[in-house]
Amino acid sequence: MTVVDVTNKSAPVQLSRAPYAGSGYTHQGWLTGDQARFILDDELDELNQNKQTPPQPPAKTRTFVWDVSDLDAPFVRGVFQGSTTAIDHNQYVRSLHAFQSNYRSGVRVVDVRGAATANLSEVAFFDVYPVDDAAAFNGTWGNYPFFASGTIIASGMEQGLFVLRPQIGLPVKIDYEPFFVRQQYRDFLGREPDEPGLAFWTHEIESCTADPACREVKRINVSAAFFLSIEFQETGYLVYRLHRSSFGTPPSFAGFTDDARQVGQGLVVGQAGWQALLETNKRTFAEGWVQRPAFVADFPVGMPAQDYILKLSQRAGVTLTPAESQAATVAYGTGDTPGRARGLRAVVEGATVTQAHKSPAFVLMEYFGYLRRDPDAEGYNHWLTKLNQFNGNFVEAEMVKAFITSAEYRQRFGQ
Repeated sequence: MTVVDVTNKSAPVQLSRAPYAGSGYTHQGWLTGDQARFILDDELDELNQNKQTPPQPPAKTRTFVWDVSDLDAPFVRGVFQGSTTAIDHNQYVRSLHAFQSNYRSGVRVVDVRGAATANLSEVAFFDVYPVDDAAAFNGTWGNYPFFASGTIIASGMEQGLFVLRPQIGLPVKIDYEPFFVRQQYRDFLGREPDEPGLAFWTHEIESCTADPACREVKRINVSAAFFLSIEFQETGYLVYRLHRSSFGTPPSFAGFTDDARQVGQGLVVGQAGWQALLETNKRTFAEGWVQRPAFVADFPVGMPAQDYILKLSQRAGVTLTPAESQAATVAYGTGDTPGRARGLRAVVEGATVTQAHKSPAFVLMEYFGYLRRDPDAEGYNHWLTKLNQFNGNFVEAEMVKAFITSAEYRQRFGQ
C-alpha cells in the first residue's frame, strides 16, 4: 500500500510504501471516520491460496485493517476473515459500517467500530449469487451506501441492480453526518456547502467513531459553529443588527431570509476574493436599505448626522462610545445615499451593537435556522433567559441540543 501526498497536484510526493504478507492484487479501500484506519481489500489473495500446491483449505475472504495514523509508517493492525470464501472487491465505509461487494457472496456489511484493534464483525449480508460462495468473478462488483435515506444500491454482473435497506440501525437523514452538515449550510448560510467545508465539518463529527457522547457534543458544536462563523456574522447577523438599529425590533423570518441571501450572494468565506465580494455585497445592500420606504419614513433624507446616529443607537438600545459616534458621523458625510449607508454600517458593525445583540440574535436564529419560523414569545424568552444565565454558553444552557433533538426539527426531515 502506497501513501502519496497530493497537496501539490503538479508534484506528488510519496510518503510511504508498505508491503504485507499474502498480497495478491492490492485493490481498493476506505478510511474509517477518524481517518486513522484504512480498510483494504486484496482481490487475488483468496484465489492465490486456493491455487497453492499442495492444495490448501479454501481461504476465507480477508479484509486488511491498516493503521494509518502515521502516514509515514502505516502497518497492518490485523486481518478480518469473513464468513465465506468469496473474492472481495469494492467497499465503502459509512459511519460505523463497511459495505463490501464480495463477488459471489454478495454485499457484506461489516461493523468497523473495533477497527482500532482490527476487531471487525459481520452484521448483515445480501447474497446476489446464492448458488455458491466460491472464489470466482461473478456476482456483485460494486455498491453505493451514501444515500441519506439509508438505501443501498448494488450491482450484480449477471443479476442487475439491487436496491437494499439494511436493518442495522443505520443513521439516516438528519442523523447522517454529511446530511446534517449540509443542512447547516442551507439553514444558516443559505447556500450549498463547498466540498472542503462539507468534508471538514463532517469529519469533525465522524472522528468520534463509536463514541455516542462525543458525537452528540460534536454535532452541537458543529451546528453552533455556523452561527459563530465569519460568514454568518457578516451576513445573517448583520441583517439582524440592521433591523434592530433601524426599527428597534428583530426581523421576521420571511424578511430575514431574503435579506441574508442578498448579503451572502455568491460568498464562500475562504475562497479567493471573498473579502472584496463581501464588501461589495454589504455596500450595495446597505445603500438599498437606506432607500427603503420604511427606513426613509423614520430616517428622512436630510436628517442631521448627529440626530441620525443617535436615533440608530437608541433603536439598537445601546450607547455608542464617543469614538464610535465620531466614526459614524464622519462616515455619514454629506448625508447622500452612500453616506447614509456608511453611517448606518458604522453603527451596526461597531463593537457596541455587535456585542449587545449576540445572545438575542443567537436565540432568534435557533428558530429561524432549525424550525424555519418566527419564535413564540414564551419559547424565545425562555431560551434567552437561560442563555443569559449561562453567560452565553450554549452548551451548558443545552440550547442547541434542545433544538436539534426537538420533535419539530426532526419532523422537518420525516423523522
